[in-house]
Amino acid sequence: MHLSAIVGNVTIRPMEISDLPSVLDIEQRSFENPWRKEHFLINLHVRADARSWIASLNQKIVGFIIAWYISSYADEEGEAHIHNIAVSPDFRRHGIGRLLLRRAIRKGLQLDCSVTVLEVRESNKEARSFYKDLGFYETGIRPKYYQNEDAVVMEANSSKILKTQA
Repeated sequence: MHLSAIVGNVTIRPMEISDLPSVLDIEQRSFENPWRKEHFLINLHVRADARSWIASLNQKIVGFIIAWYISSYADEEGEAHIHNIAVSPDFRRHGIGRLLLRRAIRKGLQLDCSVTVLEVRESNKEARSFYKDLGFYETGIRPKYYQNEDAVVMEANSSKILKTQA
């Protein structure tokens, strides 16, 4: 299927508890140390600053994103923190991750979060390249963030991402 055909048929909506079996399947197939169901439940029902969305294509869940929104304080800008994002391996490289990120960033701008931040495995060159193409830049390292591997911290101006990715 052509890229525009896939992206044009993707729906982004808030994640519901009934989505968890599909979300957990994507999580298991995407990460070496996947989140447990409890992590998703906390983000759906406990954390007031969290928002979670899924991407579906023809009624099939093909990706998800979870973001935390941290209000501005003192001289610090508000921050949208991408806490988890994954697209089913069968549907990668079709623009779905980009759609999910844009949804989370738009929500962040509504909540006065002018900066978007995320962590990515240092060894995940493909993801780092994807984020750089979107306008993120590397700002630091979190040692042993992934138990046995460092995370690269990446940041972007939220408005610029949406303008350049229109």
